[in-house]
Amino acid sequence: MFEDNVSSVRWHSDVSYELQPPSYTFLSILESPESGGDTTFADSIEAYRRLSPSFQEFISGLHVIHSSIEQADTSKRNGGIQRRSPVTHVHPLVREHPVLKTKSLYLNQGFGRRIVELKKPESDAILNFLFNLVNNAHDLQLRASWEPGTVTIWDNRRVNHSAVIDWEVQSPR
Repeated sequence: MFEDNVSSVRWHSDVSYELQPPSYTFLSILESPESGGDTTFADSIEAYRRLSPSFQEFISGLHVIHSSIEQADTSKRNGGIQRRSPVTHVHPLVREHPVLKTKSLYLNQGFGRRIVELKKPESDAILNFLFNLVNNAHDLQLRASWEPGTVTIWDNRRVNHSAVIDWEVQSPR
């Protein structure tokens, strides 16, 4: 886990690279470590609301490339199987929640590659600013603690999430 990384935190929205990403995710834990292994969630509607009106206007027409190619390549290098060909799709950076009718950021640090309308250094600067907002604004976040039998349901159209790998001994989760 930490051979090439200094943190286990990987904020994401599930399979954002799909043409029609899932609305909801259900997760149930059958086994968990004695302590730790929580999941954190960050609200992308509130993250968008905290941006200045000028910045909201600037990013509202931008689009981000989301791709599963790197994930598939890493899995293959590590001896995993490829169930299907990797895909790449473009999604708006700001989208309207279809039920709540409010704008939110559609970010995914794991699968979001770049903003189509900007040069790469500009895209990197904007995406890194927004990733840092979601990753580091603890007042946007909720932490779910697990024990066997726990079930969570979350709205991928509104939140990003990350597992917290904070146990010492390898444990099923």
